[in-house]
Amino acid sequence: MIPKSQLISFSMVPGMGPRRIRSFLRKYQGVEDITMLTKSDVMQVDGISGELAVKTKNIDVDLGAQAEGKTKVIGARYLTYWDSDYPKLLKMTYDAPVGLFVLGSIPKLPCIGIV
Repeated sequence: MIPKSQLISFSMVPGMGPRRIRSFLRKYQGVEDITMLTKSDVMQVDGISGELAVKTKNIDVDLGAQAEGKTKVIGARYLTYWDSDYPKLLKMTYDAPVGLFVLGSIPKLPCIGIV
């Protein structure tokens, strides 16, 4: 799986929503660096057009690394859809986010999240 910093950068691509990202990661499960894929590789994923593939190829992976670094500085963390502590009920919603920035703990009781 790609590093969390790349997932953050990937999520910042305009038009690249959670559904497309999950499709992409299903197609390229073993990819450890998305910048190594070609435009043609990216276009093999359902729902990713040539224009979106170009945007994906031009992502700034440093933005995700900076966001991850700032997250750690304030004592927060970035949870991905595939992490065991990702909220189970959120995972069951339509088009659940592929990642969440979390400050503090996520209670196991029924709760409300503000986005």
